[in-house]
Amino acid sequence: MFRGQADATWDVLPSIMRGNKNFLDFEKDIIREIISRYPYDFDQDQTTFDRLSRMQHYGIATRLLDITTNPLAALFFSLEQFPDQFLEPDGCVLYFDGPLDRRKFFDSDTVSCIANLCSLNSDEKAILATTTARNIAEFNALKPARRLLQFIKAEKPYFEPEIRARRPSYSIRSYPKTTERSNNRAAWCFYGIRIGQRLWPEILSQYSIQKDLCCKC
Repeated sequence: MFRGQADATWDVLPSIMRGNKNFLDFEKDIIREIISRYPYDFDQDQTTFDRLSRMQHYGIATRLLDITTNPLAALFFSLEQFPDQFLEPDGCVLYFDGPLDRRKFFDSDTVSCIANLCSLNSDEKAILATTTARNIAEFNALKPARRLLQFIKAEKPYFEPEIRARRPSYSIRSYPKTTERSNNRAAWCFYGIRIGQRLWPEILSQYSIQKDLCCKC
């Protein structure tokens, strides 16, 4: 998978983590606000992951990091111009290679579990991230886990209360439905239960990443 960045010095971060603003603490509110303002834009979306993919396309801060199966598309974004800057920074194309078991499609149960974490508030996500639950039953008995299950069952009524706890830095590559807004691209979900700057090196260490510079001459 490939990603193009117009500035090679940029960190590889999803938009909800960029800058000094703590958007992550208001993730739930951001999503609800957007859907309440523009409900008709999300009429055709069947799952939370569908809605997150659309929000990512619209430029809203999410936990999704855009990647693509097409290296030429990544190259295009790496050569983006900065008209207001006298000196153009070098761009780069990143190549990601990770475990096959982290490769999921839009209808995956794992994708539903991770995507719906965005519906929990920061305190609930903190409880799930720091729990000492020893098994699946104990984890699913937690109040935040029961709330998470409600959101999952809203899109998958058959889903059983058997959510497995994951380490906070757990991430997957998830492929949305191919539409006019997502042709030749995939959304790489750097989700985990909780993500933050201190966890980022651990997340990136789970993948082999190669960076090639693109000089804008």
